[in-house]
Amino acid sequence: MDLIGQNLGTDRLLFSQRVRTRLGRLLRCIHQFNPAGRSRANVAHHYDLSGQLFGLFLDRDRQYSCAYFPTGT
Repeated sequence: MDLIGQNLGTDRLLFSQRVRTRLGRLLRCIHQFNPAGRSRANVAHHYDLSGQLFGLFLDRDRQYSCAYFPTGT
């Protein structure tokens, strides 16, 4: 129904649909607001990982390689 309403054009939408659309846009802007402090926290959350995690898949020199061999030997 939303798709049909969007394709009709905003001039044909019911008042409640127009309010809901505008409210959705406003809430999306608020949700996506990303000031420097929040951005910094997001980066730290995703990239500041412990050495213990890297120890699971890197060698003792912290090197990683992805080699493909034609045989299992």
